[in-house]
Amino acid sequence: MRTFFVRARSRFSLVRLTTGTYDLRYRNLASGALLRSPALILEEVHSDRGTQHSTPSVKLYQPGEGAMQTYALSEADF
Repeated sequence: MRTFFVRARSRFSLVRLTTGTYDLRYRNLASGALLRSPALILEEVHSDRGTQHSTPSVKLYQPGEGAMQTYALSEADF
């Protein structure tokens, strides 16, 4: 598990993560809600041009604004 604090309306990047399936779990500090993103799959693809890595991007939206589905979490699952 890795923990990060990300300010509202800011960006961050993670580098050197191994391939695999991840999810983003976060607490909305305004509402206290605990949420989880859908699976983020980091893949490594081999081609004639070498090895390339997927670079998923996630944007967190205010309720009612966004396209990303989120899932509520209990404190025990956070």
